[in-house]
This record gives sequence, structure tokens and C-alpha cells, in this order.
Amino acid sequence: MSSFKNSKNSKNSKNNNKIVTILNYSLHNKDNYKPLLDSSIMDIMNKYTKLVFEYLLFITENIVTKNEKYNKFIIYRGLGTITHVFSSLLFYSNNLDISYYHSQKSFYFYVEFIGQISEDQHSFLQLSSRDASIFVYKKTIFDMNTELKETISNADSLKNKKILEVFDIYKSIIQNLIYKKILNEIDFKNSKEEKKNNLTKKINYIENITETILNHKINIENLNSVYYFIEKLDKCDTEEKNYYLILETFIKKYLNNQGICKNINDKIIDTYIFKFLNDNQTSANKFISTMIK
Repeated sequence: MSSFKNSKNSKNSKNNNKIVTILNYSLHNKDNYKPLLDSSIMDIMNKYTKLVFEYLLFITENIVTKNEKYNKFIIYRGLGTITHVFSSLLFYSNNLDISYYHSQKSFYFYVEFIGQISEDQHSFLQLSSRDASIFVYKKTIFDMNTELKETISNADSLKNKKILEVFDIYKSIIQNLIYKKILNEIDFKNSKEEKKNNLTKKINYIENITETILNHKINIENLNSVYYFIEKLDKCDTEEKNYYLILETFIKKYLNNQGICKNINDKIIDTYIFKFLNDNQTSANKFISTMIK
């Protein structure tokens, strides 16, 4: 009898915890909408970075097709979808925790929808993936409390916009690296284990870059410079290890000495990267120091 009661109490406790969790993260609960965004830009970027890496590992493990172009397309569209969910919820709720929570759910919704599209339907790829995004939005941002959304003051909106302007550049950097250094380089025909190992290795490289950025004081101007440098570096034919070594060194040198890169152009970058790649005696630190002096 006692065992039965304990089992019943345990079940009730789990049900109560589930109800509390639903309320704590409900988009209908007005208590989840804060008057001001009290999370730092660093916290926001950290959460977004974590979210993106979780998404990449999950979708590459759960979307299995032999069409490499199809895989890349749906992964990148999904990245844009969860990013939109994260940004929208953050802007309207001022609550980083529920933004992260529902953005996590959004990539499960996205993968669930995409998984129902058979491989012989790839001719409807764009329509289907767009439908998947709309399905996600209906489950997340369309589910927000409309009345509370409309009560955001102009002052609060302006404050959020300034934070999101910085965040917009940061997420562009992340998306750029993911598209060019992960999606363009991973062989989706490999086994699940090979894909996972390769993806994890590339994520570790990018994670090291994001940590380097987040360890410095950042603003719109210096993030724009980092983005600009990545755009130029992408035009050069560099091995993966050298690519990240050059980029990490640039970020460390530049963010510690802001304003020194205004005259960097394609010719300077191409010249010095060529020299760096053809001179084993030149360290990345010396290379960057020479380029931005």
C-alpha cells in the first residue's frame, strides 16, 4: 500500500513539475514578458551560439538523404528560421530564457516537418522548406501574447533595437562561417558517425572563434570589421587550420587595438596571406601585426 502511495505521489510530483515548466515558458503567460531586457549582449550571443551548435548537431543526425544540395539548403533555411524565432521572441518578450527555450523547440518542429517530406519530393524543396518555416512560426512567434506585444513602448523598442543591431552583425558572422566552413565542406554522403565527427571538429573551430570574440568588449564598429575581414579571408585559398589561426589572431589583435583596420583592403589581405602561407617561418601573430600596423 505504501509503495502504491509513493508511486502515486511521485507521478503527481512529475505532473506538477511539468505544469510549472509549461507556465514558466508559456508564451501566453504575461509574467514571461519583461518590461526591460536585462540580459547583456554577451549573454545573448552565448545563448544564440549554443542554440546554433545544438541545431546543427541535431539536424545533421536526423535528416538523412543522399542529395547533398538538398541537405545544405534545408539546414541553412532551418538556421534562418530558428534565428528569426530567437530574435523575434527576444525583441518582444525581453526574456532570454523563453527565447532560448522556444528556439530549441523550433528546430525540433522544423526537423519533424522536413522529415515527413520524402526524397522523391525534392522538386518541391523550396515550397516544402518554406512551409516548414511557417509551421515553426505558428508554433512559436505566432503564439505570442498579441496584447503584450502591442504594449512595448517606443523607448523600450529603441533600446532593444540597439542591442539587436549588435546581435545582427554577430549572427551574420556565425551564419557566414557555418555556410562557408561547414555546409560547403561537409560530405553528407559519409556515414552518420563520420559526419558527426567532422561536424564536431568544425564546430570546435568556430566555437573557439566565438569565444575569442566574446572575451573582448564588442560594439557595432569592431564586429563589422571582423565580418569584413572574414569576407576578404574567404576569397583566399587557405587550409582550414591556417584559416582559423589567421582569423583568431586578427580578432585578438584588432579587438585589443580598435580602429587600426580602416585601410585594410583585398590587395593587402591577399598579399600578406600569400606571404604567410608560403613562409613557414612567419607566425600568424607576426603576419597580422605586419598587416595592421
